[in-house]
Amino acid sequence: MTSGSDTVGPSHIAAFDPGRNVGYALIDDAGRLIEKRVLTERDVSTLTLPEGCIVLLGDGTGRDALHATLQRAGHEVTLVDERGTSLAGRALWREHEPARGWQRLLPSGLRSPDQPIDDYAAWAIALRFLETSGSST
Repeated sequence: MTSGSDTVGPSHIAAFDPGRNVGYALIDDAGRLIEKRVLTERDVSTLTLPEGCIVLLGDGTGRDALHATLQRAGHEVTLVDERGTSLAGRALWREHEPARGWQRLLPSGLRSPDQPIDDYAAWAIALRFLETSGSST
């Protein structure tokens, strides 16, 4: 994964999944993942986002403080319905993280992540935005 930089253009989307852990995903307008991380709210205040990118925030629990943090950083924030994005994030995790060790013996649906996957939920929020707003930004 690369870090956010000014080389990324306005056809990119930064999405945040609010909560105890803050999920962050940066994607291009085709939905391809550029960067993802699980952050604290404090980390968000120091995060440098590409100039001109669309900033999305899931509308769930914990969004108010995160919304204020993003606005203080000068970002225009669009709220996105995040119902079901935790499950969609889990599906993305299963698709993009290969099974290791004994979990290779399990059916995919029984695999469980061993760390927070809020970053995948943020990716799901970004993909939902793309699906509902048309195929590109």
